[in-house]
Amino acid sequence: GILTGLENISSEYAIVFPCDNPFVTKNTIQTLFNEITCNIQAVVPYHDPENKLKTSEPLHSIYNKNIIPLIDNLILNDSLHIKGIIEKIDTKFVLIDNKKILKKEFRNLNHPEDLKIFD
Repeated sequence: GILTGLENISSEYAIVFPCDNPFVTKNTIQTLFNEITCNIQAVVPYHDPENKLKTSEPLHSIYNKNIIPLIDNLILNDSLHIKGIIEKIDTKFVLIDNKKILKKEFRNLNHPEDLKIFD
């Protein structure tokens, strides 16, 4: 998962996307990376300005490898929810506004016929 990826990268940051989201664009990836500043440990898109955490997309995000000790600690305490991580670190939330980041990019497809919706 995310921990294994972070433990095995040579760069400071890793981008995470689920394998069932084929519509993620280069523009979205660049938009997320552009939000990184020196103190940011994660860049996480969200859907609703009224509730960033609840509508966040932590599996479409960028993470700094300096959060490895926190993830280790959460796992030891059997706290396995990814939103538990982004609550505890310096997170930059980025609104999914259909301008720079499109809502379509967050659609998960589980069956070949799901692709027909987007033809």
